[in-house]
Amino acid sequence: MVASIFLVRLIKKMTKATKQIAAGDFNVELNIKQKGELGTLARRLPPYPVMRKRSSM
Repeated sequence: MVASIFLVRLIKKMTKATKQIAAGDFNVELNIKQKGELGTLARRLPPYPVMRKRSSM
């Protein structure tokens, strides 16, 4: 039960961040401390769009 709460919170944070990125807000910062696959994914999520935006300038 407790583990599922942490997973849901992480997924909600990631969802919010991806919506911001999709809306054009590339200044997304996630403060993720969880380990495992979802934590790794969440930590790597923001840099790609920022790099992409910079390279298209």
